[in-house]
Amino acid sequence: MDNISEEILRACTKNNVQAQRLFFDQTKHYLHGVSIRYISDYHLREEVIQDAYVKIFSHLKSFDKRKSSLKTWITTITVRTCLNALRTKNIITSNLEGTPASSSSQNALPLENMKAEHILQVIEQLASPSREIFNLYEIEGYNHQEIAKMLNIPSATSRSYLSRAKKKLQKLLLEFTNLILLW
Repeated sequence: MDNISEEILRACTKNNVQAQRLFFDQTKHYLHGVSIRYISDYHLREEVIQDAYVKIFSHLKSFDKRKSSLKTWITTITVRTCLNALRTKNIITSNLEGTPASSSSQNALPLENMKAEHILQVIEQLASPSREIFNLYEIEGYNHQEIAKMLNIPSATSRSYLSRAKKKLQKLLLEFTNLILLW
């Protein structure tokens, strides 16, 4: 993605279809990986990726490489597009979990033996909005105040959902590794 030339970017801002196709081909796998962390439904995810590209191409003239890298810029657009789609579908606000799980001892999980795709499958099992908050905080690197602003929730709620997500992930990963050991 870092090898997208200034020339291709300029051509994209002029709606050059060939340049946009090159841009798409060089970023599609990355943006798919970003969106799959937020949206598990295939059809909604494809719709969101398309919307993200429309936003990227329509706002590319405003991209300033002095403020952020191209990767950061398109990631931010994609994440926000995912969150907006979930909010529009009322997935984030309607899927509230129950009370937090009780604290359990920290079991060491053999994550180094797990494939990334298996870890992603486990993360996908988290309910919304815990999954989105986990992704925003742990994977994308946003802080709780930024997450609160994006999701229109108090930062304490963000911290609470992150805690719930981590406890649930610990449980799910333990179950997953135990299942593998049984085979």
